[in-house]
Amino acid sequence: MARTTGIQSEPLRIGIAGATGRMGREIATAAQSWAGVEIRGGLVRPGSPALDSDVAIPLFTDPVALSAVVDVVIDVSTAAATPGIVEGARQSGTPLVCGVTGLDGHGRATLESAATEIPVLYARNLSTGIAALLDLLPRLLAALPDADVEIVEMHHRGKKDAPSGTAEALAEVIVQARAELDGQRIVYGRQGVAPRQPSEIGMHSLRGGANSGEHTVLLATGGEEIRIGHRALSRRTFADGALRAAVWIVRQPPGLYAMADVL
Repeated sequence: MARTTGIQSEPLRIGIAGATGRMGREIATAAQSWAGVEIRGGLVRPGSPALDSDVAIPLFTDPVALSAVVDVVIDVSTAAATPGIVEGARQSGTPLVCGVTGLDGHGRATLESAATEIPVLYARNLSTGIAALLDLLPRLLAALPDADVEIVEMHHRGKKDAPSGTAEALAEVIVQARAELDGQRIVYGRQGVAPRQPSEIGMHSLRGGANSGEHTVLLATGGEEIRIGHRALSRRTFADGALRAAVWIVRQPPGLYAMADVL
């Protein structure tokens, strides 16, 4: 069954930054089963081989040019490219959904600045399941204030950043939920003589095969354990989340939003 956006007059025109990457292609494919949306263009880097190939959508190398012909931009490019894409959306007054991981302080500051002028949704994981997990986690932590916390994430062999942006988001929620604790720190793996300290948050990254993304949070006390996890069965999960976010963000005033707001 085709999904519907609720838009009656004309299709929602979507541009994809990073259109020829794995996620960009997945979003373009997923959009074909969404009623009321249409992919009107994609952004690629200058000199991309895709510019000389037969691609089903118009390709642009200038973020401003892409933003000017669409109603919303979905950015699934790279951390290095995101600031320019954000600026292009800001100049055109075009809402933006950013699902890029690995952004540094400058990249995040660019999103925050643009959000004073246009609606911006930033999510290091665009799945609705992860958004629900991030919402649930503080309640579990409040119920088990003394539990040791470990995060384990698994991705395909080609995943570039470690830990994943989703694992970092989980850790941030944990730190915020336990703000009253002193000395909280994230430990990335353990080696040698490294006994666990009370305020540690363990972070472990696994890479191999074709796993689209799997995250587990372990809360362990002396007498019991809770393991709460999320596994993406395919990239289509993230593509559908990106499209849902795009449909939602075009109706919002300027501001910085998260997937939890979409839910």
